[in-house]
Amino acid sequence: FRRVLFRSSLLREKSAMVRQLIVSDRLAGYGMLAEGINHHLRNALVPVEIYLQIAGECMEQGNGHVPTDESDAQLLGQLHDAARTQVRHITDMLKRLASVSSTRLGEAEESFAIEDVWREVTDQLAGPLKAKNVQVVSSFEDSLPPVQCNRLRLSHILRLVLEDELEHLQPSSEICASVGFRPAGAEMPDHVCIEISDSGPNVDPARLGAIFTPFFMRRENPQYVGLNLATCYMSLGSLGGTASTFHDEERGTVLSFWVPLKP
Repeated sequence: FRRVLFRSSLLREKSAMVRQLIVSDRLAGYGMLAEGINHHLRNALVPVEIYLQIAGECMEQGNGHVPTDESDAQLLGQLHDAARTQVRHITDMLKRLASVSSTRLGEAEESFAIEDVWREVTDQLAGPLKAKNVQVVSSFEDSLPPVQCNRLRLSHILRLVLEDELEHLQPSSEICASVGFRPAGAEMPDHVCIEISDSGPNVDPARLGAIFTPFFMRRENPQYVGLNLATCYMSLGSLGGTASTFHDEERGTVLSFWVPLKP
């Protein structure tokens, strides 16, 4: 019986490692794609943006380039605004694509308390959180050891996680963060584990394996790009950490981010 349990545990560990390798391979491919298309798409958007700017100025001046019929002019104005919005949306998506492929190493490292960084990030997002009436409930283990890594990069990772939560959560929701120390094991050295869950909607457990891949959609939303968690995964890997997700009966979908105490 013990052999069966040991074999089952070993298979689970190997399965988790294989899933992580698959996700990393996918992200590497997306990163190469992002580097290739980012420059070309940005150049293609330049004349579109210039045309929209000139068209907007003509509409404001009323120099004969605007239809005389009021309803036609209103429709043209709406189409112009929609086009400008979509250009900004595409530009923002390209920026995020570029960040997915960015895994710079050798950045300045420092030792700091992870609680301080988490509180800084929640303070930075206080406005959007309040606007959507989303509460953040945080719990930290006593005497958490400091971590040693690039503070700005870790802050960026945590901010992206919270921004992703805000993207898909309904108003008056709750985000729960639990931070604790984990000793060295088969998968990681001594590290701090940040587990984040929310009040839903939960991700189908069958789809959890793809949650860190680019363009993963938690719910149908045309404006949701689905790049935040993929960027977090890549950035965390550059710090020597990793991320995973699982379903908990009480908490629902849980995102787990492991940050090593030392690089």
